[in-house]
Formats: sequence, C-alpha cells, structure tokens
Amino acid sequence: MSRTTRSTLILGAATAIALATAGWLTAGTAFADDTPTPTDTASPSDTPTSDPTDEPTTGPDDSTDGDSTGDDAPGDPAPDYTPPPKEPGGTLTLPTIPKQQEKPVVTTGANSFSSPTRIEGDYFFLEYDNSSATVQSGEPRKIQGGNYIHRTQWIKWKATRTGNVYISAVSVSGNSDTAINVYSGSSLSTLTRKASDDDQYFPLDNSAGSATAPPFSAAILSVDVTKGHSYYIQLGTSYSSKTVVPAASTDIQVSVLGVDYNPSNDHLNHAKEIKLGSNGSGNADGTFAGATIDLWEPSDNYLSAAKTRIGSIWFKWTAPATGHADFGDCALGDYQGPSLAIFSNYYGAQGNGYGDLDQYGFGWDNGCNFLGILGGADVDGVAVNKGVTYYMQVSETKGGFSQDVSMNISATFDTPWIGKLNHTSGALGGGNTIKIQGQALNAGGAPTVKFGSKSAHVNSYSATEISVKVPAGVKLGKVDVVVKSGIYTSNKKSYTYTL
Repeated sequence: MSRTTRSTLILGAATAIALATAGWLTAGTAFADDTPTPTDTASPSDTPTSDPTDEPTTGPDDSTDGDSTGDDAPGDPAPDYTPPPKEPGGTLTLPTIPKQQEKPVVTTGANSFSSPTRIEGDYFFLEYDNSSATVQSGEPRKIQGGNYIHRTQWIKWKATRTGNVYISAVSVSGNSDTAINVYSGSSLSTLTRKASDDDQYFPLDNSAGSATAPPFSAAILSVDVTKGHSYYIQLGTSYSSKTVVPAASTDIQVSVLGVDYNPSNDHLNHAKEIKLGSNGSGNADGTFAGATIDLWEPSDNYLSAAKTRIGSIWFKWTAPATGHADFGDCALGDYQGPSLAIFSNYYGAQGNGYGDLDQYGFGWDNGCNFLGILGGADVDGVAVNKGVTYYMQVSETKGGFSQDVSMNISATFDTPWIGKLNHTSGALGGGNTIKIQGQALNAGGAPTVKFGSKSAHVNSYSATEISVKVPAGVKLGKVDVVVKSGIYTSNKKSYTYTL
C-alpha cells in the first residue's frame, strides 16, 4: 500500500443487519445466475454498452509497454513533483467491520475467471481466503497506481438497478495489501476496465488523538452500473513486482453497496468540471436539492459538531500550472450553510471511480460572510501542481438553509500559464503579431514560443505578456501554442491558420 494512513469506511454492523433483514443483502456461490459464463454465447446483458471513461484491455499484461492504453493503469505516470502536504493532525481509528445476521460466505474458491462467485442484487458482503489462489494465464495484471495484482479471485455480479455503487475490499488482519479491478465484458480477451484501486481514501480531520495503523484496504468510491448487466470484480493482493508473489490473506471482506443519485454531480465520478477564464479564476453553479452523502464520504464537521454534513455535490478542476489556489462557495444566503473540503488524487485517476484521495483542506462558515447575509466556505492558499486534478466536496450542513452553490476558484501560478491569445487565428504565411497573456510566463527566464512545430520570434516579454511574431504555418488548421521558460512548459492554447 503506497500510504499507510488509510482505513476502510464501510457499513456499520447495524446498517448491514438492517439491509440483510430487508432482503437486500444476498451472497453465496450457489446463487442462481441466468447470464452465461465467458465460455457461453454472450447475452445482451453480458455485453453492456461501453462507457467513454472505460479503459480497454487487450489481453495479458506485457508489463513493459509503459503506455497509457491496453492493460496499463489509466493515465501516464504522474509528473515528477512533491505533492502538497496534507492537513496536520487526524485521528485514524479502525472502523467497525460489518457483520451479517448469518456468517458471510468464506471461500478459497473462485480462482478462475470462468468459475466466479455469482451474485445478484444491489448489496452484498462476502469474505475470501486467497491462500491457494493463483493468477491464470491471460488475466490483466495492472492496478491503478502501477502495482500488480496477485492471488486473484473473481466475482460475477449482475446489477438489478441502474445507478452508482461503492465497492470495498479490506484484509482485516492486514496480512497483505488488497486490490480490486472492476470490468465489463464476457471473456478475458474482451474485458473493459471500469475502475481500479489498491489504496483507500480515509477522511482526515483536525481533531486530536493518536493515529492507528489501518488494515490494508481498497475502495472504488463510485462507479456507474446498468440494470441487467454483469460485471466482473477481480479481487487479489497488490505488490510492486509482477513476479514476486506476496503473502496471502485469509480474511478479505468485500462489500458492494448501491446508491441512487439525484443532482447530476451528486457523486465523485460525476463531478462538474470547472475551467479557468483568462483572469485565472473559474466558477460553476450547483444545487443541494436531492443531494446525498455517499457511504464512503466524510460527514463530520470538526469546526462545529452540530453542523454535520447531510448532502454533498462534487466539482473538479485540473491545475494547468503549478502555484496556489483559493477555493470558495459564496452563494447568496448561505450563512451557516455549506462546508467545503478539497481533495486531490496525484496518481492520475482523474475521478474515474478510483479511491485513492487525500484531503487538503476544510472550511465552513468562513471567508464569505458579510453582515449575516453572505455565508459560505473558503479554503485558501492550497498548493496545486500542474496536471493534478482537485476535487471539491461542497456539503449542506445540518440546520443550515443553503440550496444553491456557487463554486469559485482563483489561482495564482508560479510556472508559465497562458490565459489567452489576443488573436486566435491568422494567415498561413504568418508574419502577424499577437500577444500571449497569462501568469509567470518568464518564471524560468527568457521564454520561447512555438506554434505547433514552428518557433515564433519573441518581440518582448514580461511575467504577464509576451509579444510574438507568428511563424508561417505548415498547413491550414489548428496548432498548439506553447510557452517554454527554462525548465517549465506552459499549458496549450489553440491557434488556427487560415487562407
């Protein structure tokens, strides 16, 4: 596990018992399943429509291709930088592991993709022993974050509702680091990975207390599923080496918990994206009407115990350069209304249902208040890194009366950032002068500018503006304009060559 300040956050005993009593919790290898195994002819329910965020897998992992497609983890390796520090403090305590009224199925089987544990329903809870589990030929091996999965066992699960689910796996004894992949498809050669994780988010707060080492765990915070479609959950242990087999776990507990969403950005993997304008700030609106708190989400408010979080929506922003950013929700009439938590994932998951998140800051009833009319929450001065996605959990709080959300970002960059070009098109022959405006454009020294593969002549420059003579283009159409200053490379802006 890449970080040990994690724990698992799954249903408490009372909730699990309630689900079981209500008939929502069904588990067992003998469950009737009317969908074919991969050796059968696939039915429509076994071949769901592909999701544009899915990652295709094309067979066995070659472990050396190093690209961002096929069976590698989504996204290229994270940029070389030191992530900002987490908030200080934090009390990490072992959660209560959910127990059913009847002892969960404990199995050493399901070792083969073609002989999985078969499950149907919105919720289930199982326990696995992978002491005798192996990896069969043709299995995809990569896990989000770059490690490899070993001692694999398989669950075939048919969704009975369309919606968003939470999936977790935890080795209670901590014998080994658990990992999970979720796939759609009907055979090893046609699997499409929907989500992956071998590290679990655990919310931090500023309360006092000693940290307790959590069990090894994995969690997929939110992933979409479709009614009637079958999904394959690959369960195993994570290790940095593909060939060295790690220790076994005798008590891996697996939960799938279903939830319904209301606002379009009620869940993490539906976070609404915010993009900056030319002045370095951006905004997006939302509403708490019908918002829920997912089972994995933090609900405490350590600035006011009475104002717990009771409904949240999500926003995301990918930093185009390195620097600092202020985050705030200042909607009218939000006095003592929302709270705001900032998270990031610097493994490059970009919100596609992966669970490895760190909290960077929390605010409630601060920064925006004016004479009791404007309320809201601010988290200011967050160190941000180019290419990293930051997630904003804006939550309605108990006793508050906010409904509308206005999420704002204001960034100040220390590395080159292009805000805009004063002209975005020109003749193919070039020769015209345009201005590039932004921040820290000369952070590493005298800047150079390229239009596609062609270098532009720099007439003059400052930290906020570069005047360039546009070079002749190679062909009609769009090219990327990029500024380089010393070791730094800016974000891209588009310029179009015309007749």
